[in-house]
Amino acid sequence: MSFGNLQLHGLEPGEGYDYDRSSGRRHHLRHHIESGQRLQPVRESSATIRAESQTNLTVVTDEGDRVTLSLAAQAKFSAASRSGPNGTSQAIAAAVSSQLRVTVEGDLSETELKDLGALINAVNNATSQAESTGIPDASALGADFARLESLAAFAYSYNQTVEAETHFGFNG
Repeated sequence: MSFGNLQLHGLEPGEGYDYDRSSGRRHHLRHHIESGQRLQPVRESSATIRAESQTNLTVVTDEGDRVTLSLAAQAKFSAASRSGPNGTSQAIAAAVSSQLRVTVEGDLSETELKDLGALINAVNNATSQAESTGIPDASALGADFARLESLAAFAYSYNQTVEAETHFGFNG
């Protein structure tokens, strides 16, 4: 098939052109294959995982004291690999950060501190279950809270976002 001075033709398997940078000349790929020289493929892959979470717990005691705990956490993991005719290379990077903020309005008694610790443990268990099963056990958390007589109310929120990317490439 031709268009003006341009002619197109099909290539046989293993046929094509390779450009040699050192000589500045094109070489027919069939020549490389027939002479035992093969172009080595380059394989590249990378993966990135990002996770963010935000946790807030506000507790009001029977005496009207208010305690607020906020935790923000971020994590990022990246890995990349490349293999080709010159060997294999790998790169791995990880970064983790977190920030905990605690505010107390009032004067907490020893009983309130003990009950606050028990509530934090119960919330932790409910969060762990929600992460593993996808469903929090609110009834167990409510039962645990009912036994904590020095605490009047609490509000809890937890949000987690996870993103993952994977790229694969093959050149040559």
